[in-house]
Amino acid sequence: MFFQLEDQKKELTEFAKRIEDECGLKFDISNNGTYIISLKGLTKNDDEYKTCEITIDTTTVSKGEYKVLRTSAGLEEDTLREMEQCLNETSDLAGFIATLRKNFKGVL
Repeated sequence: MFFQLEDQKKELTEFAKRIEDECGLKFDISNNGTYIISLKGLTKNDDEYKTCEITIDTTTVSKGEYKVLRTSAGLEEDTLREMEQCLNETSDLAGFIATLRKNFKGVL
């Protein structure tokens, strides 16, 4: 059982590294329980990550609600709230990330 879990952990780590290398997409969990989505390669010469920190707030809604806390590429507040609302209505995290990448590119 232990070796099986170690094998699964290794496979997931390798998969995450491949996604990071091939797509420039990385997920982290901060010490305070928020999720950090990091994107790189937004411009041809850009190896720097731009980040978006989100949290799932379960205090107000039983199923949880996404809250966008901050981004490292200065997106307008209206844009962030629109994206947050769409994410909460659709639960489409992949669509959120695609829109995030597009909006990051728009401000760079």
